[in-house]
Amino acid sequence: MKPFLSILFTVFMLGFISLSFGAEPYTWFVGDPEHPGEDTPPYCISIQQAVNRAYAGNDIMVWPGDYDEEVEINNKDMIQLHAQNPNDKPVISKIIIKGNTRNSSIKNCKIKNLKVTT
Repeated sequence: MKPFLSILFTVFMLGFISLSFGAEPYTWFVGDPEHPGEDTPPYCISIQQAVNRAYAGNDIMVWPGDYDEEVEINNKDMIQLHAQNPNDKPVISKIIIKGNTRNSSIKNCKIKNLKVTT
């Protein structure tokens, strides 16, 4: 019985450790000129699609251009949305941040309309 408990404890601890650290960081790409209109991971056809696919620790890299969309970031933690080229910022029509969204950031993007709610 003792070896069984030891194996059970080991399996439990490995599961706990993997849940604690989460998945590996991942980058989603929006507007990549080499992959136009492609929506198979890691490429997305919109910023909203990338946000929906993203999980904690992910980056969303946005190529330069005008993005006429309303992006809702709802209950997403540790998502980093940033420009592919900080010197040529993408322009995003509207971003709504709501719910329990912590430790997320938006860098080097021009946002026409930002709304933050809880």
